[in-house]
Amino acid sequence: MTVAEWKRALNAGKLDEKLKQLYGSDAAVMAHQKKRYTEALEEFAKLYPERKQVSIFRRRDAPRWAATTQITSTAVSLRRQSIWM
Repeated sequence: MTVAEWKRALNAGKLDEKLKQLYGSDAAVMAHQKKRYTEALEEFAKLYPERKQVSIFRRRDAPRWAATTQITSTAVSLRRQSIWM
């Protein structure tokens, strides 16, 4: 799709279901996200005027579990010195 096609789809509500899946159904959040996407598309068009086709992807984050979080120990072990007399 071109930048103009993406903007028309956003304004016509054709992407509302996808946006709701990502951001929830709150009207204020949806309006903010539509504005953010529109601004990003316009900025992309300014930066890359030679690009006619635009794709939008969602990057999946790697799951973060407490069990896989690396923990570095800072414990210090002191050897007890024996003094022989």
